Amino acid sequence: MDGKRSRRNILSISVLLYLFCASVSACFSCGWETLFEDLLSDLCPLFSTTTQTINELFLSSEEDDPLITKNLVAESFRCGRELAREARQRANKLVRNGVSLEACSPTMLHFFTSKLPSEVKKASELSNELLSATKILQMKVCSNSDVTPNTFLAFLENNPVRPHDISCKPVSVSCLGSNKYRSFDGACNNLQRPAWGRRGAPFTRITSPRYADGIYAMPVGRSGRALPNPRALSSRVFAEQPRAGASRVLTALNMQWGQIVTHDMVFHVMESTDEGAIQCCLGEGQDVLPQSMLNDKCIPICVAEDDPFYRQHGVRCLNFVRSVTAPRDDCSLGHAEQVSWQSMLNDKCIPICVAEDDPFYRQHGVRCLNFVRSVTAPRDDCSLGHAEQVSWQSMLNDKCIPICVAEDDPFYRQHGVRCLNFVRSVTAPRDDCSLGHAEQVSWQSMLNDKCIPICVAEDDPFYRQHGVRCLNFVRSVTAPRDDCSLGHAEQVSWQSMLNDKCIPICVAEDDPFYRQHGVRCLNFVRSVTAPRDDCSLGHAEQVSWQSMLNDKCIPICVAEDDPFYRQHGVRCLNFVRSVTAPRDDCSLGHAEQVSWQSMLNDKCIPICVAEDDPFYRQHGVRCLNFVRSVTAPRDDCSLGHAEQVSWQSMLNDKCIPICVAEDDPFYRQHGVRCLNFVRSVTAPRDDCSLGHAEQVSW
Repeated sequence: MDGKRSRRNILSISVLLYLFCASVSACFSCGWETLFEDLLSDLCPLFSTTTQTINELFLSSEEDDPLITKNLVAESFRCGRELAREARQRANKLVRNGVSLEACSPTMLHFFTSKLPSEVKKASELSNELLSATKILQMKVCSNSDVTPNTFLAFLENNPVRPHDISCKPVSVSCLGSNKYRSFDGACNNLQRPAWGRRGAPFTRITSPRYADGIYAMPVGRSGRALPNPRALSSRVFAEQPRAGASRVLTALNMQWGQIVTHDMVFHVMESTDEGAIQCCLGEGQDVLPQSMLNDKCIPICVAEDDPFYRQHGVRCLNFVRSVTAPRDDCSLGHAEQVSWQSMLNDKCIPICVAEDDPFYRQHGVRCLNFVRSVTAPRDDCSLGHAEQVSWQSMLNDKCIPICVAEDDPFYRQHGVRCLNFVRSVTAPRDDCSLGHAEQVSWQSMLNDKCIPICVAEDDPFYRQHGVRCLNFVRSVTAPRDDCSLGHAEQVSWQSMLNDKCIPICVAEDDPFYRQHGVRCLNFVRSVTAPRDDCSLGHAEQVSWQSMLNDKCIPICVAEDDPFYRQHGVRCLNFVRSVTAPRDDCSLGHAEQVSWQSMLNDKCIPICVAEDDPFYRQHGVRCLNFVRSVTAPRDDCSLGHAEQVSWQSMLNDKCIPICVAEDDPFYRQHGVRCLNFVRSVTAPRDDCSLGHAEQVSW
């Protein structure tokens, strides 16, 4: 029994050791070769057989014709570089042809930047070349052997394969242990792993990626099917109208959690071209761009027809672009690694990360404090040396007397206030204009004689926490007495200032709604009255609102449970009767509506839009305005069919109009068929000689 328990313990230890070494191989200085030694074979013959199989696949000697050779790696990298460059050229061409985001569009604002720094751009281009090479190498190895994609990638993770003809150099960071402060770029902040967290480094992963192909393709479900539409999933989980029994509080918490996750994704450094940001949707989201016009970094998100929010704005597509990737520190082949946001930092930034258990900032959702280096100035003698900071006092106005807040101040420190702004009071010359010390101007002399300011006590429980030290109070309006006699002031009743049609409604102190908005009075006006039909005396008679309607109005009342109009506060739709006309024979009878065609200009040929038109109907367009072209008499003034005027005959001789192609990806969606182009200004030559045109330099 003891021997069986001992073998079981050895098996358990061997399983844990194998999994630990395979998943955290970065913690060992050795590679897979150590695992292929006698360590695992002594513990468990099963793992000896498994590791021996992987060893034979990839780590065979040159005489055994290994699957991955130097020539195969070089060929894969050459092809990958060509494919990546072609994709880059195609992306730039698309932007130049108009497939790009507008400067101030909402989608453009989601880009962290539309122009990547040169170093980030260079690293991104090299990363794309390495990813293409990895994909090609995977396809070649898996198609010519029984190796699976997962086995291939597991080998790459533990046995780095680096192309030789590559400009990338493995990262080597040397640190000085005597450095007192952390570095700006994050290097050497961890002396055990000096390259971790530095500027431009790939993100650290706590688990393996789930790319569909193991390299860069977007992930799919375990069944192999596509994952649910992210917008549909978001609308389902964070529904505007929760299902019966659902918690609105938890739904709000989930929404806030989603905001954090979304912004972490959106504010990553997204891919862009040399020409600008990448567009994946038509216009402002009307539809997904055709495949021929899509950038390979685009993952547009389709919006459903019944989307509760976007459908009312006509949005059918959300612009989503993949984040920037970076080459690995050792320049090896493998799956995509996203770039660290620190590579986008200004060299003056020293961001301060907030600890998970910070008692103040974490409750406000703050994860990073913005810290910028102070301004420096050259030395007085212009000599070389360490940085010299500019004194903030030299930048102060001579009227400023800033008050520093103590570290243990019980109030201001919790609001992050370290300095109180204090400015010297206004001074005035003496009445006799004599010299002497400063004389301050009394603030009371600057007060209107109707002001009675109320000073707030130091220990006031409400106003002091908002920094209020004075309440503005103005004397009420006075009026002369009815008999115009002299005496004390007589205040005007506010009711005497009311229109006699006003019936103001006072709001109670404990009103659950209006008090939180500071409303103490509701404006209510009496309805309109009218004299009786027989002009007799009596009580007031209100005017029916229907009597105020034009007899051509047929207002349509909106039901209380209307799914659309009620959410916009619409209770009535304006409907007006169509125009009528007398009959041709002027006989009596029912109303005859006027045909809208009879109101058309004889030059109009309106084009009716079909009910199922894919574009115009979503914009509420039912008719396109089309006008006949201009005609002119024939040169010989003879009779005959109409002759249209050539538009070129109406052109200025300086015009060179540019016709827009039918399939133009940008201008056609805006209805532009011609671009206005005018020839540049010319000037005579300096010697006034004849010759070709000379343009004037602007």
